[in-house]
Amino acid sequence: MSCLLGTTFALRQRDPAEGLPNADLVRDEAMRCEATGLLLCEGLPPELLVPLVAQLRRDTTLPIVAVDGQLGASWRGRPQLARACLGSLDRDEARAALERSLAALELAAEGGAQAVWLRLGEVAAVAARWDGLRRRFLRGELLSDPEPAQALMQQRCAAAAPHLGACLRGLERLARAAEQRGLQLLVRNPRRALELPTPAELSVLRLELAGAPLSPLLDVPAAHLGSAMRLVPLRETITAFCDGPLCLLGDACGALGALPPGQGEVDVAAVARALPTHTQVAFVPWPGLHLSEVALGCQRVASLPRRTG
Repeated sequence: MSCLLGTTFALRQRDPAEGLPNADLVRDEAMRCEATGLLLCEGLPPELLVPLVAQLRRDTTLPIVAVDGQLGASWRGRPQLARACLGSLDRDEARAALERSLAALELAAEGGAQAVWLRLGEVAAVAARWDGLRRRFLRGELLSDPEPAQALMQQRCAAAAPHLGACLRGLERLARAAEQRGLQLLVRNPRRALELPTPAELSVLRLELAGAPLSPLLDVPAAHLGSAMRLVPLRETITAFCDGPLCLLGDACGALGALPPGQGEVDVAAVARALPTHTQVAFVPWPGLHLSEVALGCQRVASLPRRTG
């Protein structure tokens, strides 16, 4: 089985002898990891993103498969757009997020990618409570007392409907633009459970946008974090998001991910066996990994047994 690679490896802390990352170096390192394609991830600055897309477009041995919608801000040279949320109740912010996502579609089309994945934003009413819950998680308190996590999720879900409506309006426009370019939109399960969508909210989006080029994207390390924080059970997220054309596979330990399978707390092999046969898999490494660990992650993800038939 092949393995795609996310460009987060290019953002790692480097030894001075390695030199600063450039398009040639990123491509060469991906090839050393035996990646069969790239996912362009958030964090690539314009001075690296633009020449990297141009080079990979010329060199078809390492195709761009999907693009992070956040990169529309870098592609446009407007970093302030990265902070905008498509599901915001502020119309100007939602419009800015739409502009960024449309720019990401242009980037994907320019790079010959198949898809753009999106993050829809957070439920504003509970945003102020996140840091406190995160501190409880880091101290291990949620293991014995999950009530604060459950209370946050109850408040979050009660306040989510207007944000979901804003997401639908934005996704309708993006779906039309994606269809014109022959691209897929992928909705990724959130790393922070105060963001949209939950599994139930994803079902609403898919129902309302039936027939649109819209699919889920399962991010296993992100799903693990939500489960570890007692916010959304891992099984629910996997069941809801696993049937899309792409899955981000990898291990995780608390908030750290993706790690090479076998180095964290997730039964990554079980997730791989649950994926449809058509789903491509990718390793999007934690930027703290050395290149040898990135290569190990690619190797282990590529070797995971998949179901047949």
